[in-house]
Amino acid sequence: QGQQQGQQHLVCATTSAHAAGSSPGTVGALMAHDVICVSPDVSFETVVALLRQHRIGALPVVDDDGAPIGVITKTDVVRVVGEGRVHNDLDTFDIDHGPAPVRSARDLMTPTALVLHEADDAALAAARLRRDKVHHAPVVNESGNIVGFLSTLDLLAAIPDDRARLED
Repeated sequence: QGQQQGQQHLVCATTSAHAAGSSPGTVGALMAHDVICVSPDVSFETVVALLRQHRIGALPVVDDDGAPIGVITKTDVVRVVGEGRVHNDLDTFDIDHGPAPVRSARDLMTPTALVLHEADDAALAAARLRRDKVHHAPVVNESGNIVGFLSTLDLLAAIPDDRARLED
């Protein structure tokens, strides 16, 4: 697991399920292991560029110690664009009457409420995602640092083909 700091975005985790020793049926066995994270100060434009460049649906936002503090999804990006909240030099905002403009990851992120651990049971993690109505959750180690990212698509991929077939 490596961290490339000194940038406003960094690689939080680069472990494999085998190297991490994850047991089958756990979050660690299903999660994405190569995770791009951003600092709260990264620009809106950089968030969009990272989502596009890496073809991902969400980015964890981490503090200086690598602990998750929020998540930004592509849906968040589309929502604020649709609301007219994206700041650029030509925009004018009615600060007293409208929603605040979005300039950085801090303005865009949803604070992290759900954090999973590598050893968590995948079925229980799925239930927690459903309960919290989220599609992505950071996965942390014992120190609280991100080691992976779990999405509902990761869980979907784990369903055996014989259970996923539709009845004729």
